[in-house]
Amino acid sequence: MLAALINLICAYAMLWGLWLASTTLGLVAMPDEWERRTNIAYWCTILLIGSFDIILAATPGKAILRIAVGRFDCTPAPVSARVLRFAVMYGPFVLYIANDLSPHPAVAWFGSLWLGGVLLGCLASANDGKQAWHDQLAGTAIFRRREIYIRDARPGSGFEPTPPPLPPS
Repeated sequence: MLAALINLICAYAMLWGLWLASTTLGLVAMPDEWERRTNIAYWCTILLIGSFDIILAATPGKAILRIAVGRFDCTPAPVSARVLRFAVMYGPFVLYIANDLSPHPAVAWFGSLWLGGVLLGCLASANDGKQAWHDQLAGTAIFRRREIYIRDARPGSGFEPTPPPLPPS
């Protein structure tokens, strides 16, 4: 939760810089057009910050807190798992950009419904496995960076991946 707050502070700092640059350069628009551009810039900033989860396995907020995305067995998450996690978490923002470019109530409604599901799924991290729905779907989890280590998974190396523990029945 703290990492998300730090990410939002980063997003607002970036937006403030964009606003300052645009007003300094004299880029002016009508209020409706300005609001649309601001919304698109905001959603793109959120996507940009979120994309660090794919590139570095940690957003700026996670990096400051020294946590990162890994597989459920404490090994580094593959890029495919991080892309899936990103797509589930940040998909609503892509729909919001599409809605700002070409407004349609169904797109906005579906994006809000999707975002509500993501937020509701984050409450699942209070369960025993400490994984939100998007992490369960992608096979990832959040760990302290020092807990993620690289195992030698080549055949004959002695490492056999273990499945996640089953929940108590």
